[in-house]
Amino acid sequence: KDDPHPYTSTAILNLIAAIQYTCIAAITERDASAWKRRWD
Repeated sequence: KDDPHPYTSTAILNLIAAIQYTCIAAITERDASAWKRRWD
């Protein structure tokens, strides 16, 4: 059977990974100034 939406599982996996790593980064980097975007 041919899958009508071949990239759906990939998109869901990437979304879950992004949420997971955002949570990990928020836990490990508690300093709010580190999250600000700035020119280095």
